[in-house]
This record gives sequence, C-alpha cells and structure tokens, in this order.
Amino acid sequence: EPALLARLRDPGADCSFDELGFDSLARMEFCIWMQVEQGIEIGEAVLLDNPSVAALAGYLARLR
Repeated sequence: EPALLARLRDPGADCSFDELGFDSLARMEFCIWMQVEQGIEIGEAVLLDNPSVAALAGYLARLR
C-alpha cells in the first residue's frame, strides 16, 4: 500500500503493528527475530503494551 510505505519512510510518522498487518503469529515471529538477530528478548505482551513502532522504540530505549 503506497500510503503506508510513505509513512514508514517518514521518520516522524508512527505506524501501529495492526496497520502493518501483525497478527499473533507475526508478533511471535517478530519477538523471535528480535532475540535471535538483535539479542533483545521481548515477549508478545511487550508488543501489545507498546502497539506502535514509536512506542516499541521508546520502550527499548528505556531498557538501555
């Protein structure tokens, strides 16, 4: 979808994981990817508590 891609390219924009098409399986896969590829262990509950890209970024920044 062109409008969503434009928002993803805009550093000031925020997208919810629902808008990005995340369902429960996608959330689990993302959590596994974060752990394996980035060394950051988060659970699906973290994504539910931080339902957008910006919210998750803020959460991860506070962990550091």
